[in-house]
Amino acid sequence: MKNIFHTIKDKHGHEVLIVYLKDLKHHPLNEDLYPREDHLKEINDLAVSLQNHMNEHGYPNHTAIEVCPATGTIMSGNFRTWAAEENGQTFLYAKISPTRYDPTLSDYDQYMLLEKYNLDGKRDESNPVTAVRTYKKKQLAYFKEFGKNFPNNVINDFAMARGIQPKSFRQMIKIYEFDIKLLKKVADDEISLSKAHAQVKQGKPKLKADPNRFDFYNFMDKNPNVKNNIMNWALDSINQFLNIKMNNKNPITSDEFGIEINHLSGTVSNFFMSAAAMAFDEAGIVARTPRLKTGHPDVEFPGISKEGFEHERLEVKASSYAGTAAKTKFFGGMGCKRINPHDHLIVVWDNDCKKIFAMITTLTKDDWHDKDLTMSMKDWFDNHYEKGDWTFLAGDVYRGQKGNVEISFENVSDYVDN
Repeated sequence: MKNIFHTIKDKHGHEVLIVYLKDLKHHPLNEDLYPREDHLKEINDLAVSLQNHMNEHGYPNHTAIEVCPATGTIMSGNFRTWAAEENGQTFLYAKISPTRYDPTLSDYDQYMLLEKYNLDGKRDESNPVTAVRTYKKKQLAYFKEFGKNFPNNVINDFAMARGIQPKSFRQMIKIYEFDIKLLKKVADDEISLSKAHAQVKQGKPKLKADPNRFDFYNFMDKNPNVKNNIMNWALDSINQFLNIKMNNKNPITSDEFGIEINHLSGTVSNFFMSAAAMAFDEAGIVARTPRLKTGHPDVEFPGISKEGFEHERLEVKASSYAGTAAKTKFFGGMGCKRINPHDHLIVVWDNDCKKIFAMITTLTKDDWHDKDLTMSMKDWFDNHYEKGDWTFLAGDVYRGQKGNVEISFENVSDYVDN
């Protein structure tokens, strides 16, 4: 194993243990918690301090960075390393970290280690943006590892460890989710926490419709795996769900003991929502579900959304087949009569999800009936088929010989192995 630690003498003749920057690696999760671009002022100020210390003592940093001797991974000192790089300095005062970097550890365990170093260090962990970002990263990593949210007491302990009152921290979380730029203003003392929270309670200002929305249809034409992955992943999950057994009976589809049909539509919708987000994300467009952002669109695309305009989004609607296209309806929900045109993933299932139809289409406020806020498949056909603002993922919709709108389904068994 290469020894990355070396000894030099400072300007006072004292021996100092150092590492060269070329032998260092930044911890891969550190920038998740502390993005460099969000801390440029701190890093620049630190660079000045390092240069002054270098001029006086012959080495840059007063406090040693901690480095894993086996991998060269920085366990504590990423900001100091960035600052030294800005100065063109080639080494830093260092010590061997008692903790070794272990890439096999879960993200949650690694966040916990990083948090310990940072709470013990000099960085201001009470900064609202830093605190909330760290909390949300840990919360997500905890959910991925344990399949559940943090216990109720964790948020209080997390806040108090940073000298923040739990009530204030909960307000910070709401502000962060509402508008991270607003929370940055709180951190910079440009606005009080109470006034920022009041803005959150008033709601976001109305965003403008984007006249040049992202062309999902063109993207899917160029990336055909998106459609395939949506169908395969959603239907595989639905198939697993439908094969649950309880007391040797099926608690989902049993006529005697099964769940309500409309509840099954909700489950189908949720699986297609997750599959769509994963499919677009894997194809290169960052996509997220509202798992940690209640009230947000089913699938949101932050990376391609433009500031000042409505976010790029995909809403998912699922319904059971009611015998005809005219009777097969979707519920738009409150606010559907105020929407600007945007894209929807529409799913119709039949025969206990053994048959499936799916498409992505652009819907407007005029598609939803004023009286009951519903849209039938016949409504959709009349309003959109000739426009061509749609793409089928499975099945077809057409006008039959008698003039009625018909839905053609595909077999779910064609997509999954039973």
